[in-house]
Amino acid sequence: ELRQIGSAWQLGLDGEALIADLRIEARRAAAARSDTARELLSWNALSLKGLKVDLPAQGRPSLHLGEMRLSDYYAQLEITEEGRLYLQTLAPGNAQGASPSPSERPVGPRSRLAGLPFDFGWDGAVFNNGRLEFNDRFIRPNYSAVLSELFGRIGAFDSRKLAPAMLQFAGVVAGTGVLSIEGAINPAIDPPS
Repeated sequence: ELRQIGSAWQLGLDGEALIADLRIEARRAAAARSDTARELLSWNALSLKGLKVDLPAQGRPSLHLGEMRLSDYYAQLEITEEGRLYLQTLAPGNAQGASPSPSERPVGPRSRLAGLPFDFGWDGAVFNNGRLEFNDRFIRPNYSAVLSELFGRIGAFDSRKLAPAMLQFAGVVAGTGVLSIEGAINPAIDPPS
């Protein structure tokens, strides 16, 4: 919906989204011409029930995502010998910046999203039937695990609040072990140093 209020314009958008049958692979520059690729992420369906964008004539813009559902998914998570996530090694210009001085570090938790030019909210996510291959080449001896039959939920969170979201996951480790994770998380918060 687009409307004019006085001399200013106001825009509102409501909708839903679905991305089906996605597969993301990684190829190193040297191997870009070869047919070998490493699967990093795939899923059968990623749906978003509710997407709302408000660009008011006056006031702060906002983006609100409804509940996300991820079904029949696969992910590969690897920590390199240098202690970095594998994905960080694929991105161009992946050098890490200088760490802040002690006087610049926050004393308490702060919102990573506070600097955004808009408010952000999310109704959470539901994960159905996932598989995760985890490899840690940083620790000695190296560690790897295959997590399967992953089902879980992450609760809602909002950039204007420091409240954490509920987190629950259950699955199977190495085909036989029981995995259960329960807690709280707020991906929008930087913990104090």
